[in-house]
Amino acid sequence: MSARLGILAYGPDAQLHTQCQAALLSTIAFAPAGVETIVLTDRPDSYLWLEDSVTIEHLTAAVLQRWRGPTDDRYRPKIEALRWLAAGGAAHVVLVDTDTLARRSLAPMLQRLILPTSDQDQTNLRMRLMTAGYRHAQAAFVGGSLVPHG
Repeated sequence: MSARLGILAYGPDAQLHTQCQAALLSTIAFAPAGVETIVLTDRPDSYLWLEDSVTIEHLTAAVLQRWRGPTDDRYRPKIEALRWLAAGGAAHVVLVDTDTLARRSLAPMLQRLILPTSDQDQTNLRMRLMTAGYRHAQAAFVGGSLVPHG
């Protein structure tokens, strides 16, 4: 099974999109072969220069509004981005923040984080997700893959 690394960047803040470009470049540089890198954005023109290395998914205003939900939750789009990235279950998924830079190979992280080898590894991952601000999100492991639930 392959892996997908996604980065969500939307809105008018130019600094956020600059950070996202740096995150994309470092992800591309250190991702192992076979990893798909995707930017989910309402500003696809900002990323066209990376289109040979990155899949650019254009998010419309309607999609972003739906992802924010009826309460205009600013964190919910991350959960929806994870759902979008995981759709079909064909790949393991990591959502990278725009202010994250890779400094070395991402292969060990993908092996430990996405491919838990024991029940204890899976429990540890669930606990890390819950304590990292995903308290309101439920997740389950299906066949070794993290699958978000609504």
